[in-house]
Amino acid sequence: MKVLNMVRNYKPKFNRANIDEGIIRHALRHILSKSVSIREASRVYDIKRQTLQSRIKNISKTMAVEDYLNKNDDGYESEPEEISKYTTRKVFSTQKRMC
Repeated sequence: MKVLNMVRNYKPKFNRANIDEGIIRHALRHILSKSVSIREASRVYDIKRQTLQSRIKNISKTMAVEDYLNKNDDGYESEPEEISKYTTRKVFSTQKRMC
């Protein structure tokens, strides 16, 4: 009778695609600026449609679409913004608040 032993370190059998984050950001900018549909962007940039949809969903939960489009490719705001511990739950951006 053969006894099966558990492996010490589990190795998952899946391989996640290593997609450049810059390509994903570029595709998201095109989608959010409404110049390309999600399906078209998934074909052009060779990214799964569900990946793009989940990223868009996360962006819409955390910030306004305009704020995402105003960010540089580095992921930072185009204009320097005041640093505060309450920036994660802001209702208005600093530009709208000043008006």
